[in-house]
Amino acid sequence: MGEWRPIVQSRSNSVTSPCQCGCTLTDHVGHIIAAGGHLCETSVRRWSIRVEAGFNIKLSIDYFTLGRLSSLRVYDTAAGAHMALLLKLPDDKRDEDAGGGIRTVVTSGNSMVVEYTNVGIDVGLVRNSDGFIASYVATGQFTGITSLQLGSGCTLAHGYFWL
Repeated sequence: MGEWRPIVQSRSNSVTSPCQCGCTLTDHVGHIIAAGGHLCETSVRRWSIRVEAGFNIKLSIDYFTLGRLSSLRVYDTAAGAHMALLLKLPDDKRDEDAGGGIRTVVTSGNSMVVEYTNVGIDVGLVRNSDGFIASYVATGQFTGITSLQLGSGCTLAHGYFWL
């Protein structure tokens, strides 16, 4: 079963997600919600997504609003130490400028890193509107079949159970 482990602890007492400042995600299906107005100890937040070997990770950026000093990058880390850049959303991009809405990337293997940089001059309106929502799912490396682990050794893939 998957788990989350915080990488950086939040300085704010009003945590809306256990993963606001970055963590390691190991579930086959999940999401990341990051708000720029949420104070973390560093301006760079990283989420590492790792699933079992034999799976790829398909990540969709469902919503984003980035200010002048903010950026969002997604790296494929399946090749080991080299981090291949899959997606870069540069400064001043807004969700309505995304060119078709949702952005989706797929890794070459079973791990990726999502990096959100938010350097706010002040905690004003612009910084508070910064953020993104992403969702991910593990897919079979050669088949593209979506897999969902149900616990007790069962796996659901497109409506079929494997024990």
